Amino acid sequence: SSGNRTVVTTTAALGIAADSALNSTVTAAPRFEQFSILASGGDAEATARQDGTAAAIVGVWSDLDANSGSVHVQATFTGTTDASAAGLGGALLAGVKTNGTADHDPTVLTYVGANATLDATGSGDIDVIANHNYDLGSDKGIAGTGAVASANNTSFGLVAGVGSNITSTADADVVTSVASNSSLTAGDDITVGTYNANVADAAVATLAVGAISITAGVSVTANTQGSTRATFRADVGGVSSTGADNLDVLALGFATADASLKKASGGLVDVGGGTATANATPDLAVTFGSSSSQINVRDAITVKGQQGSDADSRVDAAGFGGITVGGFTAVVSLTPDVDVTVDQPPFVQAGSKISIIAQHGGPPQFSDGTIDTVDGGGNYVVLTAIGASGPLAHQLQTGDVVVYSGTCCDLVGGQAYN
Repeated sequence: SSGNRTVVTTTAALGIAADSALNSTVTAAPRFEQFSILASGGDAEATARQDGTAAAIVGVWSDLDANSGSVHVQATFTGTTDASAAGLGGALLAGVKTNGTADHDPTVLTYVGANATLDATGSGDIDVIANHNYDLGSDKGIAGTGAVASANNTSFGLVAGVGSNITSTADADVVTSVASNSSLTAGDDITVGTYNANVADAAVATLAVGAISITAGVSVTANTQGSTRATFRADVGGVSSTGADNLDVLALGFATADASLKKASGGLVDVGGGTATANATPDLAVTFGSSSSQINVRDAITVKGQQGSDADSRVDAAGFGGITVGGFTAVVSLTPDVDVTVDQPPFVQAGSKISIIAQHGGPPQFSDGTIDTVDGGGNYVVLTAIGASGPLAHQLQTGDVVVYSGTCCDLVGGQAYN
């Protein structure tokens, strides 16, 4: 309450840090091998779920005074959820089935309560940040994090069958909120930022060889969802006084879904079918101001919501047989939502400019097949994307075949490379 406040004051320039960080990896990796003369069958189920919470909270009526230092309040979650199943079977009648579910569902919350005061009036900054799997230095997602689900099936026999159901879901909710009637004052800059990288990868590789080979019921699904929210309802300075050089209220999100199905089979009769589906449905929102907010800065105010989204689905089916029946489908769905709201604050003033930005799209995180450089001596190419500067991850798998189209370097147009 106003008469019983939590007060933290520093006298040196080291400032105040109220940070929370959680690093977590959850892995499920079952594997079976079964061989028999007459019949063999087995299945492997991999289920990995992650729903941890990282939170940094400055309570109501708290008073943090850093004097000549900075105030830093941040919650960070860095982690991976991995479900990988593998099966191998051989017999006259052989069947292998693998299922995998990776559910990456953490919560990251950074909150400054009502009537709190954050003060870095000497020469310091104020940062209030929530971060999920996001590299602030490179401004993109941290490689190797998120949800990963995969399966590898191999079956040999007179009659050989394989099947898989793989689902990978990245659904992190990341929130930064500074409540109304709180006050932030800095000698330099104030940044209120929410950063969220949701990545879902799902992959299946199957091999069935027999007089009759069957690849049936193969489903690969990658879902990237989650929400990224930044809410700023506080005061910075007042009508007759400034409270910072610059004020940035940001929500930056990246959502990537990648589904891959690779099938190889052969026999006198070869039957195959499967679906690879990638869905990206991220939600991002920024709310700026309240009915009582007074915001006055010496230079600029930036309110920005930016979401980058990508969904890729691919099927590589190879089979041979006297009679071949196949039906494979790749499906992509991309439905992002970006919302930036200025909630009628009565007084907002900046010395130079005020920018309000709602944007979908941003720097690419993966290569679109554009070649950056070719090293003839090392026998490799470096891939990038249109609009990017420098190399980007290609998302290809070992053994994938690409056909070059263009006139770059020593590559031959129309030729296949792997």
